[in-house]
Amino acid sequence: MNLFRILFGGVILLFSCSRLIAQESEPTNIVFIFCDDLNVSGLGSSFNPLVDTPSLDSLVSEGIVFSNAFSNSPICGPSRASVMTGIHPITSGHYGYLMGVNSWEDNPILSPATNIFDHFKNNGYDVFGTGKIYHGPRTPPESFTHLNTRPNQGPYPFEKRTHSDLPFNFSSENISFSPLENIPSYPEYTGWTKRDGSEFVFNSSNDRDLLGDEMSSAYCDSIFSNWSAGDNPFFLTVGIFNPHEPFHVPQEFFDRYDPDSLLSDHIISDCELSVIAEYANRWNSNTNYSAFDTLIEAGLENADPFYWLKKYIQGYYASVSYVDAEIGKIFNSLKENQLDQNTVVVISSDHGFYLGKNCSVRKTSLNANAAKIPLIINGPDIDSVVVETPVSLVDLYPTFCEFADLPLPEGQLDGNSLLPVVYESVENTAFISVASEEFVFPGNPGTAEYQHHGVAFEDYKLNLYSSGEYELFDLSVDPLERTDISKISDNFSIVKRGFELLKEQIPALTDLAKPWQRMFYGDFSFETEGWETQNSVALETIIADSVTLKLLKMNPNEAIATNQNVLFKTAGEHILTLKLFTEGSENINSKIFNSSLSILDTLLGLNPGLNEIHIPFDVSDIQTGHPIKLELANPDNGFIYLIESQILDNQFLLELVNLCEQSEIISSNSLWNSIDSIPFENLISSISNPGSHPYTFGSILQFTPEDSIAIIEFRSSALSDLSVGIFSSCNPTIEQVSYFNDRTDNIEQKTLENLDPGETYFALVEDLSEVENAKVQSAFLTIPRPTIQSIESSAGTWQITLSPDEMQNFIPDTTIFKVNLSSGGSWKLKLAFTEEGIYSGDLPSASVLSNIVSISSAYQFGNQNEYLFGNNYSLVNIDGSKRITPTLLMNPFDKNLSVLPVQFLSVTEKVISRLTLFDSTGKMVYNENWKPQGNYIENIPVDFSQIPAGLYVVKISTNDTRWSSKLVIH
Repeated sequence: MNLFRILFGGVILLFSCSRLIAQESEPTNIVFIFCDDLNVSGLGSSFNPLVDTPSLDSLVSEGIVFSNAFSNSPICGPSRASVMTGIHPITSGHYGYLMGVNSWEDNPILSPATNIFDHFKNNGYDVFGTGKIYHGPRTPPESFTHLNTRPNQGPYPFEKRTHSDLPFNFSSENISFSPLENIPSYPEYTGWTKRDGSEFVFNSSNDRDLLGDEMSSAYCDSIFSNWSAGDNPFFLTVGIFNPHEPFHVPQEFFDRYDPDSLLSDHIISDCELSVIAEYANRWNSNTNYSAFDTLIEAGLENADPFYWLKKYIQGYYASVSYVDAEIGKIFNSLKENQLDQNTVVVISSDHGFYLGKNCSVRKTSLNANAAKIPLIINGPDIDSVVVETPVSLVDLYPTFCEFADLPLPEGQLDGNSLLPVVYESVENTAFISVASEEFVFPGNPGTAEYQHHGVAFEDYKLNLYSSGEYELFDLSVDPLERTDISKISDNFSIVKRGFELLKEQIPALTDLAKPWQRMFYGDFSFETEGWETQNSVALETIIADSVTLKLLKMNPNEAIATNQNVLFKTAGEHILTLKLFTEGSENINSKIFNSSLSILDTLLGLNPGLNEIHIPFDVSDIQTGHPIKLELANPDNGFIYLIESQILDNQFLLELVNLCEQSEIISSNSLWNSIDSIPFENLISSISNPGSHPYTFGSILQFTPEDSIAIIEFRSSALSDLSVGIFSSCNPTIEQVSYFNDRTDNIEQKTLENLDPGETYFALVEDLSEVENAKVQSAFLTIPRPTIQSIESSAGTWQITLSPDEMQNFIPDTTIFKVNLSSGGSWKLKLAFTEEGIYSGDLPSASVLSNIVSISSAYQFGNQNEYLFGNNYSLVNIDGSKRITPTLLMNPFDKNLSVLPVQFLSVTEKVISRLTLFDSTGKMVYNENWKPQGNYIENIPVDFSQIPAGLYVVKISTNDTRWSSKLVIH
């Protein structure tokens, strides 16, 4: 048997017969080596010292290296479609849903586009391809001069199983890795197979079938050795299958790695996950985490939890070294055939690959481990340089065209040529997109605003999820995106810049989530911060078509509240509850009966005003499942307003109250540095939430507000439909404070008013979707009261700073400043947010300024009412003079400072002025005269060093006017 089985005679003849008249100037040939699942290890050992990649190391030392290159979609199908068409998924809507069905060929934007192969072929190039180019068998042969379809992925163990030497449960996660020399053996079959199930011949390391990538490197050699001057220039795309799973390459590449040395840079000790949680990410992203867990759990049997993970990483790196060897063959053939001086070679990958970071393996994430790719350009007159400017794969199409001096397809490309980035330092931006849980019918584009997107710009990368949650990373110091810096207040302007860049691409983009909404941190799929809803207990409630009747006016002597179809599901004790408001009536008659059988007939006395009545009754003798009738009558001369009526099973109510008493606590954190999460109880049926139905999943949670205003929020899968009732007692059948079911992008949020601080409230949370095991999280936040820390004015603009402690993680939709006037009225100023806790806007008119007494602040959420006007920031003109009120620029004031910043907008005369300080008893503790400089009074010299910390009244006097304000000295 020959050393390798190569059958390329027909291909060689094809090339030798395809020569055309030589062009006057020799065009540039292009070789595009496109790998599968190759992360930044493809930049060689200078970027990842764990890898052994001599060929890539040499190419990196000689070429252009892009250290911040990104896939536009970190999953095979949409990434490859974006590269070959130059169209970003944001434009096409092709995000990778059900890739076996939703193909780029069916996409209304990608399908008619001019792909890069057609473009080069139409402009005089011979276009060749080999290996994996598009995802799956979707590479159109008509776009190529010749397409080599022989290479394929593999080999595989029998029936694409997990290798026989690996734990059996690896099969459920499609995990397999082993050297070729280790022949898999099963009872039914021993040996390797090809992708189609036929035999892959392996007699020895030197006597075996070619691997797919070896076929491709041999194909490249046949092209190079048969091309000569005068032929058409060629565009050759080499689709390398590796290092895609399964990791089955020759033993020599496994031998380069010691598994025990591979964990140093691959495990974060606390396994903290980013927001890419199971229900925040694409439909099958949970395999990233479950595969990781499978590897760890299997390792526990070896007394080393990382045993199999290290073996897995060894298999990946072995495949990377194998890819390096095949790339080396391609370059050696290029040089041997003297084509290296007229050929540009570009090496890249469709996306990256997790190897344990964030407790994850594989891809489909905005994070750099999955989204970052190697990108190297080598060619004649190209010097070695590392480019840190962010770029992405859609930039390759226009770059290839510039190298070949070809026109661009008009109005199609989303990317930019990389040559100005390299040689003219032109700024560039990279956009990355990942599919969320939105369901997309085959052939239909996904909706951009429902997906997750990232943008790399300047030195930063912002990841924005469809929920509005976000992360920010500094690529200059954190290229693998380990540390989210978005929570640092000074960085919010950078977050806004990234958001604005995304908004330019996606005008309907979801707004940034408020800090308290950032609830998906942690491994959400494995109960560290989430809980699962459970099936409810057996149905104990009563179904009635309209047993709850609200705000009905019951006229005298008329039984207007009637329901003919009350249906009891159980026999035994029940309770009729009524909420009534009376005007003149003193009684109400309540009846429940079935034909001649009277179940309840009672006349109850009422008090003037609001009445809440609970009437026990027994239905032990009734046959359940048969409709009966409820009737309420007003026998008196006055009026009764029926607010609400309900019928409840007493036993069920007792069980419910028991669950309520054992409910988990949602703790409030006004600074919101952490979020507690609550496990669902094994729970209950629906009771009183509007819109509820009997079979639901849910829980009861309790919380205690610190103030009268609070926010409560719940997050769940987009498939869920949460219904939340808030109650003021441990009996969710009465005393409902609030109810909400907004169904807004899997977020249920409510601003609660008029709460009693320190009192316990209860939230009945139900999932009306009947989706079992839906993941849900909760948060409760007492809203911090806004307190003005300082007011400054310059160049006709106010800058008002709220207390940084309060504003640390709290950014309302709008902050309103209420200017209280000496005339008794007020004037409201809505100022734009600039930095966290700092608001700025134009100064009000002089007529308003001259009457200001104090300023206070409030929040507004969406279109809701204004909440929480904070303590006044006083600027009192004592004698009522209409002079312009001064602004105290710093409050509280550090007593060790030498000047007190006070600003008068104008002073008409240069007069001797006085500053006096009084303590809380009215005693003068400080008195100092000074002379203003120019037309302004500011930076008054003071010496408060001997003044004890505390609250003081500061008075500022000129010859005819006095002002005063409270001043906190600390």
